[in-house]
Amino acid sequence: MFKQSLNIILLLIFITSSIENCEKNKNFCILCELATDLCKRCESDLFIPDENGGCKGAKKCSINQNYCKECSSSSHLCETCEDDFYPDDNGGCARIENCDVSENGNCKKCIENYALIYSGKNYMECESMNKEELLNCEEYDLYGHCLKCKDGFYLNAADRKCSNTENCLKSSKGICEICDYTYYLDKSNQTNYLCKSNQEKNKFLHCSLSEDGENCDTCLEPYFLTNDKKCVKTKYCNRGVTGSELCDICMNNYYLSEDQYSCTVTENCKIGYGDNGKCKLCLNGYYTNLNNGKCFPNNQDNEYKYCQSVLDKCESCINGYYLGEDKKCSNTKNCSESNLGICSKCIEKYYLGKIDNKCTNIEYCIKSDFNYNCEECDDNYYVTNNVCIKDDIQGDKYKNCKTVFYNQEDCSICKNNYYLNETDHLCYNNEKNFYKCSKVSKNEKNVEVCTQCENLYYLGDDNKCSLIAGCAKSDGENKCLECISGLCKNNKKGTCEQSFYIDEENKEDENNGVCFRCQETNDDGTKCIKCEENYVLSGNGFCLDKEHCDEEKDGQCIKCKQYEREDNFIKSYCLNDKYGCVEALDGCLQCNNIYDFNSCTKCFNGFYYDDNYEFCYECRDECSSCSNYQDCGKCKEEGYYTISQATTEDSYDAICEKCVDGCKTCNNNIDCEVCYDGYYLTNQNPDGVMKCESCGIWCIECYDGDYCLKCMDGYDLVSDDYKIICQPVQS
Repeated sequence: MFKQSLNIILLLIFITSSIENCEKNKNFCILCELATDLCKRCESDLFIPDENGGCKGAKKCSINQNYCKECSSSSHLCETCEDDFYPDDNGGCARIENCDVSENGNCKKCIENYALIYSGKNYMECESMNKEELLNCEEYDLYGHCLKCKDGFYLNAADRKCSNTENCLKSSKGICEICDYTYYLDKSNQTNYLCKSNQEKNKFLHCSLSEDGENCDTCLEPYFLTNDKKCVKTKYCNRGVTGSELCDICMNNYYLSEDQYSCTVTENCKIGYGDNGKCKLCLNGYYTNLNNGKCFPNNQDNEYKYCQSVLDKCESCINGYYLGEDKKCSNTKNCSESNLGICSKCIEKYYLGKIDNKCTNIEYCIKSDFNYNCEECDDNYYVTNNVCIKDDIQGDKYKNCKTVFYNQEDCSICKNNYYLNETDHLCYNNEKNFYKCSKVSKNEKNVEVCTQCENLYYLGDDNKCSLIAGCAKSDGENKCLECISGLCKNNKKGTCEQSFYIDEENKEDENNGVCFRCQETNDDGTKCIKCEENYVLSGNGFCLDKEHCDEEKDGQCIKCKQYEREDNFIKSYCLNDKYGCVEALDGCLQCNNIYDFNSCTKCFNGFYYDDNYEFCYECRDECSSCSNYQDCGKCKEEGYYTISQATTEDSYDAICEKCVDGCKTCNNNIDCEVCYDGYYLTNQNPDGVMKCESCGIWCIECYDGDYCLKCMDGYDLVSDDYKIICQPVQS
């Protein structure tokens, strides 16, 4: 008895669970198997469980039941229904909605305002004439495509709908949205849009939409709308030529090509500061070359570091940096000389802090030695411990003293035209006695003699001071430390000279031995070891212009600039021992320095080398490298792809073909891999291949043609009728 009761309980649980699980199989199923979730019982005799776990038409078909007139002998489903009904997918009969006359389950005529259309399921059905595809349609085919519109309406060329606008391509609810390609949509009349010709040479040439009928608002592809509302073939155009596809003036930061078909960006220029290809103010991290209006990095380790504008030298500095007397930018005011932004020398009356490298004024100091120390103070002040102290106690004792020892008792340096007597440590005039002497001591005979001279003078064997010709600064004994500009410091003699070596190779040269741009010689006085600013040493001791030098070591040029780009021409410079960095022939990357710097040994990419003439010839436009004019070893990475064309039985020349419009990289002339900015990759086209479609006007990155992700500078993303587009920034 207990076992029987338990079985009944389990059966009830099974049935309850099964019925709940049947919600997964709503296809007329009322009972499912718990383990498999397959239907075991359908809701009426018209259905039976099928092999997929759902319900299908029953094995039995009842005539006159559910409006059925004839059943199938094989499937037992209804094949023919009564008038106004048709066989449905469940084996029964369903009513033909909005049918006026039917025969054998097929509608022959619909009620008024309904069209008889083929359903695609072997029977006709009635569609409302108010459906957008049939709105204002007078004649249509069996598939619901309009063939003829009612009077006053026109058949669109693309979507086959009826609109109130002639020459319309697509419409919505009878209102034209896009005109045929040779027309633009004039929306100035809100109740009756017009499609007008865009082929006439006026301001609507190549236009596709005008909101007010006065100006163009959208252009046809591939044309671009200018700021003055004209359509041109030039992207980033500000003003177009009326009635032409040419650009007249480009937008800010862009400059116009000679053929007026392209506007090229002025690279690294701040918005609003570009003027016909020349930049007036560059982006942060760049300085403006005022000679050519181009922008160059100002974070390189060179003389232009931290510059904001450069003429031949730095003219202004970025925020936080100051222009020094040496025309370099440093991190402190009142700096005279600096190196890579760090001040190394202050202007007169300022000294350089050892820790913070800042220039600080020394009160009452009128001259400093640029090495943290004051050399000379105002009248009635003297230098001690690097500051100027007023003599309030000693009267005239320190009157002619420039510097006093820390004990403030003995003078250590005298003012100009005074010498220091090392016996009493006081200063005396040297105009009559001890001329230009700065220090006097007693010799072994207890006679006072000059032991040190003033700056620019040297001490002779007779203990008298004589002028060092051409010297700008001396050690006060017998050597010049620095010569005036144009003269060379001979370290061997300690003098300033105009010649110091003999050029053994050119003994007959009238300039033989003349020092060119040299500041200092070696200890033997036979070679220059230091050149003037903007000059570097050659291998044989000449001073050469450093303009085209790329790498220096110990003041000597060891490598010239391998290339420079000027007006789209490639230049290279080669190192020559006597002439420095000389310009090579076009396309030449490496020169023959040993024999003739105008012969080439290696070419740039885009050029090929001719052994016979030692010359570089340019490859075809589409090639990035080649071995001769015909054989393109590698195509340019952008806009081209490589194919092979047999020229002989054993040889193939690589030929470059252009990718389709908008395509940046491709494998063939059909499928695109990567698009240029302003295009998106899609295969939603009749051919089913990957192509680049335009993102639309002013959009440089998009998901598709209706959804822009990023606009060009000066334009913002806005929502417009379920689209995300770019519009000019409102000022």
